[in-house]
Amino acid sequence: MGILDDIVFRKKEALNKVRSRQPVSELKHRIRENEKPRDFMSAVMRSPGGPVKLIAEIKKASPSKGVIRRDFDHLSIAGIYEKKAVDAVSVLTEEHFFQGNLSFLSDTRKVYSGPVLRKDFLFNEYQIYESRAHGADAILLIAAILDKNQAKEYLHLAAELGLSVLFEIHDYRELETALSTDCKIIGINNRNLKTLAIDINTTFMLKKEIPSHKIVVAESGIKTREDVRTLGEAGIDAMLVGTSFMESRDIAGMIDLLTGKTAQI
Repeated sequence: MGILDDIVFRKKEALNKVRSRQPVSELKHRIRENEKPRDFMSAVMRSPGGPVKLIAEIKKASPSKGVIRRDFDHLSIAGIYEKKAVDAVSVLTEEHFFQGNLSFLSDTRKVYSGPVLRKDFLFNEYQIYESRAHGADAILLIAAILDKNQAKEYLHLAAELGLSVLFEIHDYRELETALSTDCKIIGINNRNLKTLAIDINTTFMLKKEIPSHKIVVAESGIKTREDVRTLGEAGIDAMLVGTSFMESRDIAGMIDLLTGKTAQI
């Protein structure tokens, strides 16, 4: 897990600087001034026989691909997502490897009327307060960087703040961690953290072991309408799609392609 270790190391360095500039008391004050969180869980819960829900991502770069979208404009992308009425939006806020920024959260929330997920590498309760203070309606928690006690504590704190949690796993061991908590939404990331290779079959294998009352989100490697059909047949509730949209010259057309509203772009 070299890349994950590198990311967390950098995040810890950055977090120390941020905490010295902005104490948690200031974040709590901002939270009290914020509007009520939007309902991410309802947005990604698939209705019986309904289509797979779409969490569309705003992401400039990634460790595996470098800069993905050269003409990156998060407000413009958020505007497209609003126009296409996607079910939720994920915003990458990690600065070094993904070239994100926390300001993208509050900016997106002004343009997009649905729930917004902060996608980052969270390992400290400060970051959860930080997420809510900057307008997140939901956060990503990654099993690979948390122990079971941390996972339970952070899920509890998120609930207290009104935040939904997408709890991300990659394998059976991490699924055990997820099921030992009361997390309601489980994200299955199809990317191997060691090799960075993507295998969408990871979703189908792990889905079989997840209780039916949990909401399941497929992440990474969703590129075609056939992929989406297969996810639907497997009972997946929602899909998180980033790179396919960021690489496309026509994001709106790519949304239509994946959701079956058009046969071609």
